[in-house]
Amino acid sequence: MNNMSEICNLKFYKLLRLSLGLSQELPVDIDADEWRRLYQMAVQQSLVGVCWQGVCQLPGKKPPMEVVLQWAYEAETIRELNEQLNGEAVRLTRLFAEQGRQTAILKGQANARLYPDKSARQVRAQPFGWGIDVGACRGAASQ
Repeated sequence: MNNMSEICNLKFYKLLRLSLGLSQELPVDIDADEWRRLYQMAVQQSLVGVCWQGVCQLPGKKPPMEVVLQWAYEAETIRELNEQLNGEAVRLTRLFAEQGRQTAILKGQANARLYPDKSARQVRAQPFGWGIDVGACRGAASQ
């Protein structure tokens, strides 16, 4: 690993720690190319929404406008998708409860409770309903 890559990794970890509320230490002296790399690292690690929280806390120099716009757009998309998935989880839980069935969410949305901002958890799976036979779920609930 070269020195430039190590420096960028350290700045990413500082941004991540700030984003998670684990540190108040701010990453400093980030140039435009480094911001682009930090954004790409957040994408690769599925931490776009989480790291956006840290970017919003930075008092000084912000990323270049094209990076800010892309990052903000993706973070808002993640937030909206989480809201949609949370609503769908509530709806399905009620559907099963009406049939006397108990449910438990063991992955995905249940893990969001571990994040400082629950709606910043990046959804890696397909949006709800893709590849899922909701009719079969309804049938199972009525049995």
